[in-house]
Amino acid sequence: MSSAFRFPLRAGLYVLLLGASAFGQWSSDPFNNLSLADRTNEQVQPKVRATADGGCYVSWFDNFSGGYDVYLQRLDAAGFEQWPHNGILIADRAVSSTVDYDMIVDADGNAVITYNDDGGVAGAPQQIAVNKVSPAGVKLWGPSGVTISSGTAFKANPRVVQLSTGEYVVGYSTGSPQFWVMQKLDTNGVPQFADPGVSVTEASHYLALSDMQPALNGEFIALWVRGSTTNPITSSKALYTQKYDSSGTAVWNAGTPVIVFNTTSIQNGYFPTFLPDGNGGAVNGWYEIGGARNAYIQHVLPNGTLKFPAPGIANTGSTPGRIRIGAGLAYNAASGDYFLASPESDASPQGNYTCIVNRIDSGGTRQWGNDGAQVVGPSGSNQTSFVQCQTVGDGTYVFGLLAQSSTTHVVFGARVNCDGTIAWSNLPSATVVAKSRLNSALSTQGFAMLAFGNGATGAVDIQAQNVNPDGSFGYAPPPVVTIASANPPAAASNPYAPGQPYRDVLDTGTDNTLSAGIGGAGTQRQGGIEYAEISVTLSAAPVSTPSLCNTHISCTGGNCPTVTSVSGSGTGPYTITLSGVIPPLECTTLTFVGATSDKLQYQSAPGDLNLDGSANTVDLLWLVQRLNDGTANQPANLAHYNVDRSAGASPVNTTDLLRLVQLLNGVNTTQVFNGSSVAPCP
Repeated sequence: MSSAFRFPLRAGLYVLLLGASAFGQWSSDPFNNLSLADRTNEQVQPKVRATADGGCYVSWFDNFSGGYDVYLQRLDAAGFEQWPHNGILIADRAVSSTVDYDMIVDADGNAVITYNDDGGVAGAPQQIAVNKVSPAGVKLWGPSGVTISSGTAFKANPRVVQLSTGEYVVGYSTGSPQFWVMQKLDTNGVPQFADPGVSVTEASHYLALSDMQPALNGEFIALWVRGSTTNPITSSKALYTQKYDSSGTAVWNAGTPVIVFNTTSIQNGYFPTFLPDGNGGAVNGWYEIGGARNAYIQHVLPNGTLKFPAPGIANTGSTPGRIRIGAGLAYNAASGDYFLASPESDASPQGNYTCIVNRIDSGGTRQWGNDGAQVVGPSGSNQTSFVQCQTVGDGTYVFGLLAQSSTTHVVFGARVNCDGTIAWSNLPSATVVAKSRLNSALSTQGFAMLAFGNGATGAVDIQAQNVNPDGSFGYAPPPVVTIASANPPAAASNPYAPGQPYRDVLDTGTDNTLSAGIGGAGTQRQGGIEYAEISVTLSAAPVSTPSLCNTHISCTGGNCPTVTSVSGSGTGPYTITLSGVIPPLECTTLTFVGATSDKLQYQSAPGDLNLDGSANTVDLLWLVQRLNDGTANQPANLAHYNVDRSAGASPVNTTDLLRLVQLLNGVNTTQVFNGSSVAPCP
């Protein structure tokens, strides 16, 4: 399907406003974005990475004093700068030109940043350095970081990843003919592989590291560009990948790299990134410069096999005379949906530009038709670039630069709903000036965070802007969310243990199991959800009902239900209707996220004392044995035997027999527990 939107912009239509930004807060004015680095000369190549508190780190190269020094700033969720304006110095360099670099946020909230470094000596051989910076701005690996390379050979484009063990791996391209090297560091930055590290080479072929991402069990995945010859310019360029264990040993395909793409070629100087799927696999997105000039997604499964037939799933169908010239990827791990956005153009001569995005479901079917959803264009000369996606709810954000002339741009944004309709479109940075290197991340509070270069070459500043789920700008504190009631209400008396309330706080120790479902009486079958209704109260009205639905509810574990409707207004209460089927014994936690969080947790198959997947007459025998002598051939976990979920000093008693008989007769086969103090499922 196609849902076209045209930005009515042309060069010179907007007047550049010269009012100074208020340092350190997300701006509500797209003509006056948050300025992070604005000294003389230029600041370039920003990267933004989300932190757990809803804020972010932003890094860049700063040429204020020459040398394109490495700088870093931390913002809180409201956009307030946590360190001095213009950031803190990470590395004092003397380079005259730049290559790419990388930054991640580790499990402890530190920024880990890797870059080329000449030690501040002009003309000195450049090495690969890495440093870890705490949220307080302390350089934990020393004032100059850790150098992981040596020698005079070319080195570029370092990448860093944290393993599940807490260690780090840094990779970079080097040599001629080019290959790439990996080095593992412990939590103190001490190299673990013998110098220079583990090399990945292939005779008669150019190899350039493109990206690295974490997997599971101390493993990580690397993606690299593989040339058909050793010539980095004239060779055709394919994409290869491999999973490595913590010793640097290749895991997939008996050690042979997995070919992601080798049908035609990717562009010179193009190094695609990819996303971890959360299960040990990798989601890839890229565009080609031969053949049909398509953009593709491919999912490399945890065992190293390709989910989709080569070359992957294109984000458009057959489009004679049209080509894709970019690829911005997002992946919704909960739904299995892939989103891929691309600038489009006539093939020859290039022109009639648009920007499209498509949702590809887990089975590889394009959900928004062969043309996708059109978020920009068409325009004869206004080309988009640096196009990228971030998931939001069950849809996606799309951001990019939109040319207004040969030298000027604005930043465009749009939110596309799950059905391919455009929820809104806007200009997060509306001043018509040269803009460069747009980079984005998704805040843990649901809004998007953008960083970009603003200004002409030689006078570029680093600016940033947030975009809320409803398309507004500026910080909107998330509502405080509490679960007011569930169905049946948690405050109601317990019909299965008269005079006692439902127990919604589990015992400590081993009693941490919930054997319960969630739903309406008479509408649920044993072991699964048919539907549930939850009442949620907020401290402030959400920006919109869909925002409450899509932004402030997360689900982990089991087979998560879907939100089918949300009703209510103001501060609530809101009634959220869920539907889905939970397989027996799978534990699921619904978290309603705001300035505070509250959780509702459930596990299917109530009354299943012997854990065979359902409540049956055998469970009666187990309960009788427990009541007679306090033993049963089962782990001592009272949560299983307290069938009526009663409170008190002796929660397991004869009323549990009565409740179990009700379950066996199909009476009220669901029970509900709520509250932030609910213990985790086992």
